[in-house]
Amino acid sequence: MKRSMSVFIFSLLLGQSFTMTVSSRMKIVALEGLDEMVDRMIDNLDIPEGMSREQMKENFQNQFGDESMKETMEQMFAFYPELPVRKGDTWYNELDSGY
Repeated sequence: MKRSMSVFIFSLLLGQSFTMTVSSRMKIVALEGLDEMVDRMIDNLDIPEGMSREQMKENFQNQFGDESMKETMEQMFAFYPELPVRKGDTWYNELDSGY
C-alpha cells in the first residue's frame, strides 16, 4: 500500500527536535535548531547534491522554517489571554487563520 506524501513528509520529523522560547504573553521569542532539523530531514531522503535537493530543502524551509513555525506555534497559543485570569473569568481573542 502506498503511503500519502504528507504522511511520508511528517514521518521525517520523527526523532527531530528544536528549541522554542515563549514569552509570558505566549509570543514566540526565539526558535533554534530548525535549519538543522530541515538539513536532517533532507539527509534522510538520500537525495544527491544538486537542483532537486536544493528545491526540496527550499520547500521544507517554507513549511518548517523559522517564519512558518513561529506563525504555526503562535496560532496554537492564541487562545491564551494576554492578562492573568482567575477561575470563572472570561476573555475574547481573535485569530486570523488565513482561510
